[in-house]
Amino acid sequence: MYNFLQGRMVAVRLCLLGATLILIGVGIATIYSVGHPAEDSPAGQSEELAVFWKKQIVFAVLGVFVFIIVNSINHRWWGTVSYWLLGLVLVLLALLLVSKFVVTLPFVY
Repeated sequence: MYNFLQGRMVAVRLCLLGATLILIGVGIATIYSVGHPAEDSPAGQSEELAVFWKKQIVFAVLGVFVFIIVNSINHRWWGTVSYWLLGLVLVLLALLLVSKFVVTLPFVY
């Protein structure tokens, strides 16, 4: 966290963090409002959707911590490992493509 608030890019990092927090807040408010409608509908699934905003908060907190950690690392180091990261992402994408035919995943169409 200490390196996150140092250097020439402090204003940019804080603007990115602020924009990220605003988007996270809007997303969580949207998910909360879907799970807690003003009027219950007989065809609605509000009981099932009511717990998703809590999960979203957990993932948002983890994402903000990862954001801070990634921004604390020197950008020149990311350049040295960029080819390895690209290879890892391509392998993960290939596994996702192949797993569509091997294992049924609910989020892959």
